[in-house]
Amino acid sequence: KLPKIYLCIQRYVYIIVSALGGERKELEKYVTLHLESSAFQKTIEPFPFLCYNKKKRSGGLAMIREICKDEFFLSQRAEPATADDLAIAQDLLDTLTAHKDGCVGMAANMIGCNKRIIAFDNNGDYMVMFNPVIVKKSAPYDAEEGCLSLTGTQKTKRYQTIKVQWQNEQFQTRIKTFTGWTAQIIQHESDHCEGILNDFLLFGHWKQ
Repeated sequence: KLPKIYLCIQRYVYIIVSALGGERKELEKYVTLHLESSAFQKTIEPFPFLCYNKKKRSGGLAMIREICKDEFFLSQRAEPATADDLAIAQDLLDTLTAHKDGCVGMAANMIGCNKRIIAFDNNGDYMVMFNPVIVKKSAPYDAEEGCLSLTGTQKTKRYQTIKVQWQNEQFQTRIKTFTGWTAQIIQHESDHCEGILNDFLLFGHWKQ
């Protein structure tokens, strides 16, 4: 049985999932044993799929993942998140923190994990949402946004005020109204969960 491990090979993301919970010690042990084995090295060429932050945090070293730029992968609707995906949320936070100078929010598919998880700067504090759903929105306006996973900036429609339903780290349901810049970030990351890359969905379906 293998721990959860996400391999970025030649710009494609392959996901190997096992029955293990994907704990960090098990993951690190797997990486050490298997990346050093000659059989494994013959299977794939070396690649930098993990980057450890030198700063320690509670629970171990920060795990910073490579930003996914594969538009086909990013265009897939994300799957519902479960309690088994808490490690993904932590990796998402670690990666967002590493890019804090040029990024205010991320969705899990941006680090190669097709789950409905987003992390963002909420007025100076990072916040994670599992399975976010925008249930109400008002006061539309035109915006122009950039994204680490995409080139350049793109125009889109956003809403000044949104009401969001999501689950927290204990998977308790929460509902809250957000406004302004924070609301815009949440809308951008929620689009990622729906596979929306710009003003239209891929394959010709217009964004509502």
